[in-house]
Amino acid sequence: MSVELPRGASGRSARDVAVDACHVAGDILRRRFSGAMEVTEKGRGNMTTDVDYQVQDAVLGLLRREFPAVGSLAEEAPDEEPSTEYYWVVDPLD
Repeated sequence: MSVELPRGASGRSARDVAVDACHVAGDILRRRFSGAMEVTEKGRGNMTTDVDYQVQDAVLGLLRREFPAVGSLAEEAPDEEPSTEYYWVVDPLD
């Protein structure tokens, strides 16, 4: 049984958009890997960096442009309620 996933605003498949989002994230991570970063402690032993936020913003931006009705669960952002049965899950560095 095959499930037909929605197409993005550009007409691309969800898979193709997700792969593009991974490339966007990878480009940022490679660029920022050895550089300075701002570290914030979210809780005991739980830290985040400005790179986390930069990657997450870029990935969510791409996903929202392509699929504006699809909500997301992202580690560094409030959850968004989807208006469809689909949901993006984004963890910037993992």
